[in-house]
Amino acid sequence: MHSPLVLPSNIDTLRQDFRNHVEQRLGDEWLQVFPHAQDKSGFPSFTPALHPLVYGGKRMRAWGVALGFILARTALPNTWDQGLLDLACAVELFQSAALVHDDVIDRADTRRNSPSAHRVYETLCDPPSEQFGQAAAIVAGDFLLSCAYRCVHRSALGIPQTQSQAVFRLFDAMSAEVAFGQFIDMWAEKLPLSKETPPALDSALTVVESKSAHYSAMYPLLLGAGFAGESWDENSTLGSFGRHVGIAFQLRDDELGVYGDPEVTGKPAGDDIREGKRTVLLAHTWAQANPAQQDTLSSLWGQADLSESQVDHIRTIIIDTGAQAALETQITQHSTQALGLIPQLSPERAIQELLEDYVHALTDRQY
Repeated sequence: MHSPLVLPSNIDTLRQDFRNHVEQRLGDEWLQVFPHAQDKSGFPSFTPALHPLVYGGKRMRAWGVALGFILARTALPNTWDQGLLDLACAVELFQSAALVHDDVIDRADTRRNSPSAHRVYETLCDPPSEQFGQAAAIVAGDFLLSCAYRCVHRSALGIPQTQSQAVFRLFDAMSAEVAFGQFIDMWAEKLPLSKETPPALDSALTVVESKSAHYSAMYPLLLGAGFAGESWDENSTLGSFGRHVGIAFQLRDDELGVYGDPEVTGKPAGDDIREGKRTVLLAHTWAQANPAQQDTLSSLWGQADLSESQVDHIRTIIIDTGAQAALETQITQHSTQALGLIPQLSPERAIQELLEDYVHALTDRQY
């Protein structure tokens, strides 16, 4: 009988240690690719605008990779494998690429309390050029995506072919699904909000899963396990666990997008309303709204020039209809389902504690 695993006295210590290693590895990666994007005589560099994205964030996707690895190996590593760190960097760089492109699509002004990349790029021109800024951000996002795939390939160098094939398949599936999710999210925004085309809860959940929930939790967990040698797929218990955590995470993100404190979240509250996002929160609101409230939603939701008082009016409707409470119930349901799967994933109490902490960190948050 093997000895039970023993965690550090504080799980945050273990998570922070891994985060520090990821930060260092990202720095090393940046130095290796920087010559390809370095200042050329007479030309600006596009890398400074990306620093808040590359060197910011909670690194919970990277931590998901580590947890998948720990779960598959049933052991806490004495040192962090360099290939595992490369894979963790890959999911972080992939997210950074997605955020740069997402901000262009949403015409967002800020990200993580800094100007979004396309807003920085447009100021490189005299006079500032919005068209150049958007085009430059698309190119910069592609650059980050190439960095992500570079890290994936490097992570696979030291593992058997069957494991590297699993890693490549999962990363490719994640990339394709996020692209599809972004497309259907954009398409849904263009639908008129009316009694003839009401926001459907199942459609909103499809967008949530495809665009963000799966790549936020499910795929990082599966990638870490695949790197460790376990070929668990999207339909495995780990896949179900990650799916429920990811959905709860994104539903919380949608709630914070309307009611969060911009000083804490790093982005304006109410932008989902102005952009016309067909969120689960909107679907709950519409389903419970009376005809007068639906008329207000139809006339205001998706109007880019909404005043703060108009946004507040919609926030009031969301609360009055019980939609915010319904969303909280849904978040709790998915979190509870994820927590209920943990005993099936590992009998080790130490690993169970890590997974429980992971669920709460992603769902019980203010940013």
